[in-house]
This record gives sequence, C-alpha cells and structure tokens, in this order.
Amino acid sequence: PAVRPPPNSCPIPQQYVTPLFPSGHIIKFLLTSTWSDPHYIGLNGLQIFDAYDRPIPLHTGNASAAPLSSVASLPGSSSDPR
Repeated sequence: PAVRPPPNSCPIPQQYVTPLFPSGHIIKFLLTSTWSDPHYIGLNGLQIFDAYDRPIPLHTGNASAAPLSSVASLPGSSSDPR
C-alpha cells in the first residue's frame, strides 16, 4: 500500500531527485512542523555521515541555525540555562 502523509501536513514540492549520497558544501534542512510548539521543533540531535558511513563531526564553526536564539530569549525564561 502507498504511504500516506500525516494529517494536516503540507507536501513540499520537489523538482529534482535527491541523490543517495548527496555531496557539496551546504546541506540545508527545512523543518516544517513544530508539533504545536510556537518556538521549537523538538529536534535534539543531528548526525551526518559520509559515503563510508563515518560520522561527520559538526561544531559551531560548520553548523548554524536560524533564528539564532535560545530558550532564555523567550518571555519569562531569562534564567533558563538552555
């Protein structure tokens, strides 16, 4: 049977075929669901592997997120260490 998207999901049009082992200098993820949280998507980790199945180390020098803010920037959360 065909796989159906979850209810209330918005299909993202894709005009190309994603390669099995993409390569390049920039990998961009477009995360489209927040599970009803107005500020965060609930992503607690990201790991990228090379063509030999070895993890590619990520650090602040080669990864970023937008908007660049933390929990402490939310109203009433100024003392939150996250």
